[in-house]
Amino acid sequence: DRINVDNVVDIWVVANVTVNEDLISSCLTTIRGHIDDLIDDSRFVAYTEPKGMAMVICDESILSEVESSSENHESASSPTDQLLTRWLSNSESNTLGTSVDVVARFEDLISSLNLLSIPIEILGELSTKAIELNASKACMLNLAAAMKAPRQLSENTPTMLHSVDKNEELVILSRENQKYKVRYQWIFFASVSSYSNNPSCEVKLLHLENGVQCSAKSMDCVRWEFAMAVKHKYLFIFGGKNTQQHYAKCHFYDVTDDT
Repeated sequence: DRINVDNVVDIWVVANVTVNEDLISSCLTTIRGHIDDLIDDSRFVAYTEPKGMAMVICDESILSEVESSSENHESASSPTDQLLTRWLSNSESNTLGTSVDVVARFEDLISSLNLLSIPIEILGELSTKAIELNASKACMLNLAAAMKAPRQLSENTPTMLHSVDKNEELVILSRENQKYKVRYQWIFFASVSSYSNNPSCEVKLLHLENGVQCSAKSMDCVRWEFAMAVKHKYLFIFGGKNTQQHYAKCHFYDVTDDT
């Protein structure tokens, strides 16, 4: 059946619970024309996940509708602030009665956005909200860096970051004997084979924007605790066979090269 005002909340709930981006996008057409009513629907707001909310606040038509409604109600808040405030206040306790970490929810929203493609005015409002919520230093730094960076507002620039398998990402970041760095939308992680008589280090790359994963060459590891560093556009990995040697190999990768 087609999505309409009578079933959009039910479909929106399913789309958000399953984090189905295609289904979330399909709901936006109906949401645009009824956002004034939907934003007052506690079920709609409570079940809006960060990914869904990210799509809502990046939709110019929805923001325009909220702005028009604000003028009628003489609201002083911006459309973005109204949507965020209502969403976060309803997130504190969803319809299942489960407590929700509002700051974590906001930070999940920020991580769902391609911050360089967002107009500077909205980015400023997100930064203000981050300060208001006392968000983490990492979140604040990401927003500050995006404020200073050149805008990427071409029609082909995605506003949303594509999903990466979160389970795979958590496995990567929590696995023993691994070091990782995040740079230019890549997670670089290196694993050491600790059960081998000839320990080696393998570097893999997971792209946070498109989910592409690839491997670099294996290399000898100088010590069990090898070092990784990022400078400008290069990732440097220092490795070798053992701590008694007077030399160490250094491998480096261009982190801006998607190949």
